[in-house]
Amino acid sequence: MVFYVSSTFAESPCWFWKPVSEEYTGFIGSASPTSVMPNGSLLSSRKNALKRFIDFYQIDITPLEDKLLLKDELYIEGWFVRFSAPYITKDTLFSYALVSQSKPSINTKTAEIWLTKGCTKQTCEFRRCSPQWLCNSAGDQIFGVSQMTSIPSKQLSFMHENAALFDSFLRESNVNSTSHFVESISESQNWRYRDQTSSVEASANSSLNPLLNTDICKTENYIVGLFERPETTLLNGKPFSEWKINPNLKNRVGVTGTFDGLTADGLLSTAVKLAIKNGLIELAKIKNVSIDHEYQLTFLNGWYSLTKSTESTLATVSAVLMDLKVVEEDEKLVMFVWLLDI
Repeated sequence: MVFYVSSTFAESPCWFWKPVSEEYTGFIGSASPTSVMPNGSLLSSRKNALKRFIDFYQIDITPLEDKLLLKDELYIEGWFVRFSAPYITKDTLFSYALVSQSKPSINTKTAEIWLTKGCTKQTCEFRRCSPQWLCNSAGDQIFGVSQMTSIPSKQLSFMHENAALFDSFLRESNVNSTSHFVESISESQNWRYRDQTSSVEASANSSLNPLLNTDICKTENYIVGLFERPETTLLNGKPFSEWKINPNLKNRVGVTGTFDGLTADGLLSTAVKLAIKNGLIELAKIKNVSIDHEYQLTFLNGWYSLTKSTESTLATVSAVLMDLKVVEEDEKLVMFVWLLDI
C-alpha cells in the first residue's frame, strides 16, 4: 500500500521562498510525497527539517521517536519548535520547522499567519537581478544551487550540500598550480605551447561551519538558495560593474574567477565551483609565484630563437566569496565570482 499526503496550500507558502525573515527563523525539510509507511513522508520531511536546525545550532540530542515528530510542537534543549502544515508539489513534500527560544513567539497570531500565508513563486531572473539578493549578496553570505535531479525530493538537499561545498573551498583551500610556456620563432616557424596543471582541494571542514538558508528562488531546472555564514565578518562591497574590473577592496587583495561553457556533468553547480577554483588559483599566484626564464639563440638558415618560461605556484589560500554573478553572454551562461583574500 502506498500512502499519500494532501496539501493545505492553494499556492506556495511564503516560508518556502524565505525560511528566515526579520521576525522568524525556520528550516525546511523535504521528502517524497508517497510512502509505503503511514505518515512516512511527513515524518521524513520533518526529520530533515530538524536535522538542519540541530546541525546549525550544534545541538547534541538523541534521535526523537516518530510519535513525537507527529506532534505539531516540540521542545528540544531550550528551543521551541512548531511545524507548519506540509506543502506538497507533484513530486516533493516540504515541511517547515519554525524555531524560537521563546514559546509565546511561535504561538502568536502573527506566527500563525506566517505559517499559513501563501506567496507567488520566486523566479530567479539573473539579468534583471530578481530577486535582488541574486546581485546584492554580501561577504557573509553564499549561494547554494542544484539542478533538477532524478529524485526531485533530493534537490533541496543538494542545494544545501553545494553551499557547504562552496563555503569549505572558500574558507581554506590547498592550491597547486604549475604553468609551462615555450615559444619558438624563426623564418620557417612560429609556434607557442602552453601547458597548465592545477588542483584545488578544500581543507576546511564544512560540517564545522553551519550555514543558514534565508532565501530561495527557482528556474525551470534549477533551485538557488542564499545562505548566511554567521561567523564571517561583513565587509563593505561594491557593484558587479566595479569588482569585475577591479576586484581589490581597500588594502585587501581580490581576484575575479570566471567560467563559461558546458561542464562534463552539465550541472550549474559545477560551473560555479570551477569559477571559484579559477579565482583561488589566481589568488595563489598573486601570493606566491616563482618564475624561471631560459633564453637560447642559435643560427640555422636564418635567425632562430627559443624562449622558455616556467611559472610555478604552491600556496595555501583562504578567501571570502564577496559576490557571485551569472550573466548571459552569446546565448550561454557565464559565471563570475569575486574572491577577497583573508
